[in-house]
Amino acid sequence: MVFERLFGRARQPEPERTVTTLQVGDAVTLSEDDFTVEQCHELHGDGGDVWWKYLLQNPQRRVWLDVDEDQGLTITAYEPLHTHVAVPVPATITLDGKTYKVDEHGFANDIVTKRSGQSGERVEYWYLSADGGEQVVVWRLGDNPETGDQALQTGTVEVGIGREIQPFQLTIYQGEG
Repeated sequence: MVFERLFGRARQPEPERTVTTLQVGDAVTLSEDDFTVEQCHELHGDGGDVWWKYLLQNPQRRVWLDVDEDQGLTITAYEPLHTHVAVPVPATITLDGKTYKVDEHGFANDIVTKRSGQSGERVEYWYLSADGGEQVVVWRLGDNPETGDQALQTGTVEVGIGREIQPFQLTIYQGEG
């Protein structure tokens, strides 16, 4: 009681992190590779959906972890794919002989957290899938008006290829955050 008055209440431990509450500085083991969480993105879709993506990085690899709770927990790990994809993305695309079909397209406001602080941006996204479970995601970052005029659409385009993973394939180590 005396210590509480002198030093304040004891600090409560933070709740254990999950794939929806990862923070910059946390560590994640995925498929026996260790990564550090370098960026956290909270996406608010124009239709009201909320989901998260995280940039995981180690000296050899970068992986985007996409986490969605729409119809149960879905986690997809995407490796960056260094290829050009026409934007807007057509209904089907072929990459390395495999055909992918657009499952979802939309716009979202993205709250980005990095070590240097927080910022926001507008994102246009396409989620595509192929037979066999392989998936492609295309993100166009920046203020892109919804218009067919390509001259008015700017921003960085990122492409990733991946597969859905199960929660047991991840181990989360909470940082000091």
